[in-house]
Amino acid sequence: YTVTDPVLPTDVANIAAAANLSSHDSLNKELTQIERVKENRSNINRSFLIFRSSEEEHFAVNLDEVERIEDVKQDDIEFLGNRRVMQYKDGSLPLVCVEDLASVKTLAESANYPVLVFNQYDTPFGLLVKGPIDTVELSTSIDHQTLKQVGVEGSTIINEKTTMIVNVREFFENCIQ
Repeated sequence: YTVTDPVLPTDVANIAAAANLSSHDSLNKELTQIERVKENRSNINRSFLIFRSSEEEHFAVNLDEVERIEDVKQDDIEFLGNRRVMQYKDGSLPLVCVEDLASVKTLAESANYPVLVFNQYDTPFGLLVKGPIDTVELSTSIDHQTLKQVGVEGSTIINEKTTMIVNVREFFENCIQ
């Protein structure tokens, strides 16, 4: 097999420009700019309510999702069918724990529990947690990969602790609805 056509020199840069192709360096610059925009979007001021479920694991929810905080004695939590409930405003409030949906440690035993009350689609439900409960406003980015799972949208660092961000909507859709 013999090649009879001569090899022609080509001006790759001009051909790329004519075809609207970018160089590797300019693509890297564009990708870096896109990453900065994404980072800036997720680095917005957020207000979190922070809590624990076990002694070792830290959690947070967006403060604007919390309708109220109640306190319930362990003896006032009822188990009916396969549901955990408490009496609340002339009715029953379904209760969930973080471990009901996410792969995390079990709620620590306590005589009293704070209950974070949420209202999704006009349906209230409560999340049993372990205190202390605190609020914090900070500019942070959320890591949507490392600890993401059903019920946990991601994680961030709050008060020097890796903190899992609870996805309230997923708890409602998987445990309540």
